[in-house]
Amino acid sequence: MQSVWTVPSTAVASGCSRLPMPKVVRSKPTASIDAGVGVGADVFWVALIGGSVAAATAGRRLASGRLTVPGQVRGTVVAVRATETDAGNALVKEKSEKADAIQKAAAELTEATYPFMQEVPWNSDEFCLTPGKHDPILWTKAVGKIIGMGADMDAELVKAGCHAHHVACTNLPPNGVCSEAQLTNIYAAIGHMIASVPESQTMEVYDSVSALVRPDVPTYLMSKVTEENARTAYDALIKFTEVVKANPITPSPPTTAVSSSAASCINQAANELGKAAYPFMQGVDWTDDLWAKPVPGRSAQEVLRVVSKMIMMGTKMDSAALQEAARAHVKAIEGIDAKGVLTQSDFEAILAGLGKVISSVPESTVMGVYNDMNRITGSSVPPFIFSKQNPVEAIAAYSALMKFKDTVKAFQPSPIEVAAVKLAKETYPFMQEVPWNSFEFLQTPGAANPIAWTDAIGQIIDMGASMDAEIVKAACEAHHAAIVDLPENGVCSEAQLAEIYATIGRMIASVPESKTMQVYYYVSALVDKKVPEYLMSKVTEKNARAAYDALLDFTRVVKRNPITPSRPTTSVSASADSKISAAASKLAEAAYPFMKGVDWTDSLWAKAPPGKDAQEVLKAVD
Repeated sequence: MQSVWTVPSTAVASGCSRLPMPKVVRSKPTASIDAGVGVGADVFWVALIGGSVAAATAGRRLASGRLTVPGQVRGTVVAVRATETDAGNALVKEKSEKADAIQKAAAELTEATYPFMQEVPWNSDEFCLTPGKHDPILWTKAVGKIIGMGADMDAELVKAGCHAHHVACTNLPPNGVCSEAQLTNIYAAIGHMIASVPESQTMEVYDSVSALVRPDVPTYLMSKVTEENARTAYDALIKFTEVVKANPITPSPPTTAVSSSAASCINQAANELGKAAYPFMQGVDWTDDLWAKPVPGRSAQEVLRVVSKMIMMGTKMDSAALQEAARAHVKAIEGIDAKGVLTQSDFEAILAGLGKVISSVPESTVMGVYNDMNRITGSSVPPFIFSKQNPVEAIAAYSALMKFKDTVKAFQPSPIEVAAVKLAKETYPFMQEVPWNSFEFLQTPGAANPIAWTDAIGQIIDMGASMDAEIVKAACEAHHAAIVDLPENGVCSEAQLAEIYATIGRMIASVPESKTMQVYYYVSALVDKKVPEYLMSKVTEKNARAAYDALLDFTRVVKRNPITPSRPTTSVSASADSKISAAASKLAEAAYPFMKGVDWTDSLWAKAPPGKDAQEVLKAVD
């Protein structure tokens, strides 16, 4: 998150003005709030929900020539009402069944609309222009409705929609049209999202946007394509809306992974930034038509690729934090004055929401988006925008933002932590199949060679001694938390598993790869070659393969992110150290004859405690 503003209030404010819908966001007072710190948050919501609104609005525009009765037109818009259902498995089943119906309808919609989509001049700069009168305040109000609609949608469905758009934006052909399969996934995702909010909310968004679009826009757009293809696409869209409306989805409330301590620190830092930067916010001319202009010299596809990365960053953000940030924007927009300036308290709430959102993704992800935005904005735009601001207020805002950035950065997850969450998700089905309570896991998985096994354990101990001590302790705590109140099947929660994976990954990242591989070679040489095949017979091969592939991905992330172990300090005093060492020498001298008399090669040491099950042993180990 270094250098999140190239010049205060410029990079992101100018960069986002390239989008057909997000550019009107730049007319609102919350625009430069995002500079660097929140670049993915509001654009994420607007770009995503803008897609669903575009689908509904396109249908209404095409209909303008044949449906003139408001009530009749209203009945054809994609609009659904969420209904209450039972929680848990019933909710999952409901979503699955309704998603299948919408997915099927999306495939039919693609087949009917693809000829039309191929005719649309997607690379035209006209899509970066405001399709109506210049009224930044009203456009901001409309965008607020869009953001609010996105905040109320099912969070996982929203992220699935973002992912579908990102995939489609990747490697687009010159004409800007994605494949039919990708288009189907986008349609289905939009259908699912709209199905998760009330009809009244969908219509409120539509009414807000349509009121600002000039009446001659639909006719003009129609002139750019074959009318027959457009009509066919419209009819198919109406059919799709009926399927979506008939299959409402009850949204699930998201849970947050942002800790209470992180939230508290970020809230406080946001208040400080808000106070310092508010004079600058008041001085910006939010009604300037500059915010509605595309960045000069950049093509539609160049802009789209950057937006795609923003959207992808959004899929990795904490859903609950995203909703908080989105709703803070909505409230702020509702309270802006005639000049488009929000209140200071709303400004601080937005900063807090965005800080929590950014704190939930790795620094590398944020900087990847920032660098792309900085590259596409170029060197001329930031100085130009800076020249239009009060330099003293801008610099003061920038300085405060840097302090805020440091607070947020302190709570950002490492790439290993993010990869661990993914690994837990991919391996959990496999983990649930493993018979963890079996006594087989208490047996030696290979040749009974106590000396060789002792050598291998020595390598493991040496590796552990070389790891970062605090990370090792964190891993012990993660294991302990998972073992406490372990269910009967011996499988901890997915969140606990992710924490275990993360700490293991960080431990391994803190030692040289050579030590890790040496441990692996020592242990693998002792494991019977038939053990992997036997263990595979206990689980579903598909789940095992998926888990293995995910593990390989995780190891690559760990390898790319080495951690330099810090040297621990001791609280054991010199006098205590001397006395304990002397006592140890006496004990060794007295006990050594006993130690020599023990048969350390006896198979007894490889046997499980009699009459104790696996979980009893595990709790003792804990």
